[in-house]
Amino acid sequence: MIQPVRPRHAAACLALIALAIAVDTQAAKVVVTATDDPLLAPGMVIDSEKVTLAAGKTLTIITATGQKAVLKGPHDGPWAVGGSGAGSNDAVRTAALASLLATGPARTSSVGVVRAVPGKAKAAVFSPDLQQISIAAPGVQCVAEGATPALWRPTDLAVTKAAVADASGKEAAFEWGGSQTAPLPGGFAVVDQGALSMRLDEQPPIKVTLRVVPASITDPIERIVWMNGNQCAAQARTLLDQMLRE
Repeated sequence: MIQPVRPRHAAACLALIALAIAVDTQAAKVVVTATDDPLLAPGMVIDSEKVTLAAGKTLTIITATGQKAVLKGPHDGPWAVGGSGAGSNDAVRTAALASLLATGPARTSSVGVVRAVPGKAKAAVFSPDLQQISIAAPGVQCVAEGATPALWRPTDLAVTKAAVADASGKEAAFEWGGSQTAPLPGGFAVVDQGALSMRLDEQPPIKVTLRVVPASITDPIERIVWMNGNQCAAQARTLLDQMLRE
């Protein structure tokens, strides 16, 4: 004879189900940065409570708070990753990191060096320092608020003479010198949506529009998220790559 479920037991069962659902909802999501497992790929978002990795394979991840971790297989089950507890803004951070890692440019062994792709234009190159404006990246660039930025060139780009102009027509010419950076000539304001035109030796001008990253954003991941959402996705990927190398 089937025994009826007592109300107290039914309430306890419902409480356990609700707790299980809550725990699963709060399970930390992490983003794959590198792996040799064919079932995984950079940019994939996985649940740290349910990680499966084949024997001999390696998985590297980053959390929404910027923590990095490496796992070596075999593994099947929860993976305690430090600093990966779910927070109110973690979903936004995780989505931005996943987007950048899945669609960003190919990683290089050193900052400022780009691998040429046959038949394609050379990719823009950014400095990982937000106080430096790249002369090899036309388009939108982010710069730190309150910074006195320098002009920056990648190591494989030689410059002898340069000139900078703004939207008002003000222009300044100078000798670059042997350094990888050169001071931005005085009198040029760095403002959000401000435009600069840079001419290098006899090359056509490079036009740059600046986006100013608020000084209140001090967290590295939050800065990357802001840049990703404000037209600086490729530059954000450069900062993320630098973080992953450290």
